[in-house]
Amino acid sequence: MSIKTLAHIVNQVFTNPNLSGNDKVVAATLAFLLRDNTGYAWPTFDHLADACGMDRRVVLRCVRRLEKAGLILVTHSPGRHSNQYSFPPFNSDKNAPVGNSDKNAPVGRPTVTKLHLFNSDKNAPTHHVSKKSKEEEEKDMSKIDSNDVQKIFDFWRTTMHHPDAKLTGDRRRVIGARLADGYSVDQICQAITGCSKSAFHMGDNDRNRTYDGLHLICRSGEKLEEFQNMSQRTPAPKTKSTPNWRAELNHGGRGFVG
Repeated sequence: MSIKTLAHIVNQVFTNPNLSGNDKVVAATLAFLLRDNTGYAWPTFDHLADACGMDRRVVLRCVRRLEKAGLILVTHSPGRHSNQYSFPPFNSDKNAPVGNSDKNAPVGRPTVTKLHLFNSDKNAPTHHVSKKSKEEEEKDMSKIDSNDVQKIFDFWRTTMHHPDAKLTGDRRRVIGARLADGYSVDQICQAITGCSKSAFHMGDNDRNRTYDGLHLICRSGEKLEEFQNMSQRTPAPKTKSTPNWRAELNHGGRGFVG
């Protein structure tokens, strides 16, 4: 979830006295499901209901109220395809039109305006999060125990049933990046277990696709912690039993056969 979306929810949804608690939960869940690269989400109502812990009909009513209030943008898809969801750009002018002001723009893709969040001074300096240089990343990787990387990869390969997967440079880098951030082998393996218990990520979604890659699980510290919190769920249906991650680590990450 980006800071822009978070600010939108805080200012437009959580402080709205006309919304119920269920409305706010559904809005927050939609924000959580937005894809970082597009700003859109395509969950089915069943997925939303499962994620919110609500009845499907309750979620449907919440979505309708949020859409009617102009707090979410919904592009309704015909047939069995799921709808497209996004949030309108934050605007301090309550009388300004919500959504897409460009009539020639594609439906469901609102024009993104520049946001000045919590700052009325347009001339104030913008703070950017500095990224590590390639040399700094290589220095961090040099401190990582290769055995830890191998243990995590072996655990992922077994848990997700990818016996032919290889420890490529990209996979080594994303694992090493999280280890360099200070996450332990146990924590990363717990996140892998959490992903394996998510029905949505195991293929129970409108696209019938599995999202279990290390590049997703270890994409960032925030994403890792999200999957780590999922590890307490019951196992996702239609999947093989998930090995105990502590037991496997005690056997060097090679104690289970997928």
